[in-house]
Amino acid sequence: MYKIIASLLVASLAIGCAQSMPSKDDPIKECEGSNGKDVTIKYGDSYIDVTYKVKVKQDEKIVLKLAPQNNAASGKDYKALDIQLIGENKKDEWLNRTLNANDGSKKKIICVDDEAVGEYKYIVKVPGVGQIDPRVQVLPN
Repeated sequence: MYKIIASLLVASLAIGCAQSMPSKDDPIKECEGSNGKDVTIKYGDSYIDVTYKVKVKQDEKIVLKLAPQNNAASGKDYKALDIQLIGENKKDEWLNRTLNANDGSKKKIICVDDEAVGEYKYIVKVPGVGQIDPRVQVLPN
């Protein structure tokens, strides 16, 4: 009996995680206006550095700027990696994104679109390097 319950819990957790993972093919929403706040993501051999906390108004957008290491000593091509942004909780999922240094600029924009005022947490995952957990502070217009 306990094994069945444990199996069901593990399966439901796996399904929940799979649904919240960002896809590279997710549709990208266009944002009105030109106001935006930059979030720079630098990564390479043994390092990840992200703008820790960005403050953005409800009618603005977040502009993601990827800065992969060139000519890494490890020989890894960091420009070819898919970088994931994953909201820490359900309320943070609007930040979910998978992007690549070779993507066009549209894929590197996140529309705030009147999200509730407050702090949002997300994780930046760089394959083979690690992850870091920055914040976005949404302010009233």
